[in-house]
Amino acid sequence: MPRRQITARIAVSKYTQQMLNNEHLYSDGGIYMLVIFYDGQCPLCSREMNALKDFDTKEKLQLEDLHQESFGERFPEIDFKQAMTVLHGKLDGRKIYGLDVTYHAWCLVGKSWRVKFLRWPLIKPVADKLYILFAKHRQKLSRIIVRKNRCNNDACHK
Repeated sequence: MPRRQITARIAVSKYTQQMLNNEHLYSDGGIYMLVIFYDGQCPLCSREMNALKDFDTKEKLQLEDLHQESFGERFPEIDFKQAMTVLHGKLDGRKIYGLDVTYHAWCLVGKSWRVKFLRWPLIKPVADKLYILFAKHRQKLSRIIVRKNRCNNDACHK
């Protein structure tokens, strides 16, 4: 996927902007559900998904590892190669990408303060570019930060 298309996909959609303007919907028991399609072989990614799972007391998140055997059959609309490049999600059936997925996930578990600043107008363009860089090098960064090379079957290894 060309870099320009990836960057365009990460731009805040009208739907995400509406959600930013209506953040109260997250705290008052709104009916939002987010499916996150993540790289389960990435130790940093797995660590974040585990943290989200711990905070997801209202079961608003569905975490789907891209490396599951039946992934392609269960989610034919998700292109594996693209999803390995940029985090993919579905918020109430609408596709969202990159930091928009991260933002909505943390909002749904009641921790918007952790990521809210990433969607501020002056920070968002820089954060999105840094995210692309992070996503590209997440395995190398995992070796440095988490000191793990790969994960499989919910276990990360050196």
